[in-house]
Amino acid sequence: MTIHRRYGLGLLVTLLVVVYTFSNAGRFHIIDEVSLFALTESLALRGAVDTNAIAWTQWVNSPGEVLGEFGPDGQVFSKKGPGPALVAVPWYWLLHTIAQLDIKIGLLQGTLLWNGLVTALTAALLWLTAVRLGYADRTGAVLGLLFGLTTIAWPYANHFFGEPLSALSLLSSFYALLAYRQSGQIRWLWLAGAGAGLAIATVTAHALLVGILVLYWLAIEVDALRRARSLIAPKPAQVIVRLLLAFSAFVGPLLLAAGLLLWYNRVRFGDPLVTGYHFDSGEGFTTPITLGLWGLLVSPYRGVFWHTPLFLATPLGLVYFWRRHRWEAILVATLSLALIALYSMWWMWGGGFAWGPRFLGPLAPFWVLVLAPLAERLATSEWRLKNARRSPASSLQSPVPSPQSPVSSLQSPVSSLQSPVSRLP
Repeated sequence: MTIHRRYGLGLLVTLLVVVYTFSNAGRFHIIDEVSLFALTESLALRGAVDTNAIAWTQWVNSPGEVLGEFGPDGQVFSKKGPGPALVAVPWYWLLHTIAQLDIKIGLLQGTLLWNGLVTALTAALLWLTAVRLGYADRTGAVLGLLFGLTTIAWPYANHFFGEPLSALSLLSSFYALLAYRQSGQIRWLWLAGAGAGLAIATVTAHALLVGILVLYWLAIEVDALRRARSLIAPKPAQVIVRLLLAFSAFVGPLLLAAGLLLWYNRVRFGDPLVTGYHFDSGEGFTTPITLGLWGLLVSPYRGVFWHTPLFLATPLGLVYFWRRHRWEAILVATLSLALIALYSMWWMWGGGFAWGPRFLGPLAPFWVLVLAPLAERLATSEWRLKNARRSPASSLQSPVPSPQSPVSSLQSPVSSLQSPVSRLP
């Protein structure tokens, strides 16, 4: 990583954290945040997973809106995934340590700043993803700023929901799989599996999206094997060993996350398959899908294009993105269709007391990523315009390409291909 990129990423994260901090209300907006904060505090202070501190909420909401459930021992437990609380515990510890030094700081207000940092890191990772796809740093910087300041990521950076962490974990898995496809280094699969596992630990329903990422990984393996066979027939033992190593690296963290969820359910409710959701009280996928689609996409109440007009350019961006990154375009489209369809059928498809379509928040970095070709054209045009203004006489030069001309930078497509055989042990 170049020093300019490192400084640029640091400036991007700092800028976004400052913006999110000054725009943070410093209070809860909905009972979901209260439930996650209570779980974070219990984990940090007592190493427990109950939310007895907010047991009173069991009697002040309708059955379908209650965020907790009684366990066999009479304690109250949150029905939310444990991922956001577990990840926020070190942040809470830091704030608690500062408070013990007699520095006046609000533990609640400080904890609510956590998702601002998570969202800023997502913007930085989006920059790196664009660079990984072959775009310039200034294009990545533009995408990071667009994501952080013009999408629904901003308001949810100031809420204590799980969606910001879902966006970061899913993008991390995508980035790692992309890096694995390009380099063939199995170490990237550990990061991909960790991101996918964290996504499931945050929202169990995101297992559907993780399944799509698994299909993307399988397609990578099949394509690598096909390319290897086209050059030289690898030994069956080599292929089997490599697939086993790749499988263990990617699936291992997923199995760990699944085991954590099963243990978490057993500790709370005595049954690893009980999640705490009140399906007998109306929760479930009961909304007609056409109603949910209208609400999430078009309606002024929760329509994503009303709350983030930038996404009106996403379909056009996807067309240009498809021409350069076909596999990744298919992946983004599939993830989007799956999540939209899933939450269009959820009983509370609007996400409760929220700003815009909260459940579509994890798609925001992907919908900004497909704008990379358009952002590149915009950034390049502005760059050329500035250069033209600085040297007007440059337009009078001969059009014959010089050694520094872009023509000389063209390479044979074959030379850019890395032999898949090198990926075999």
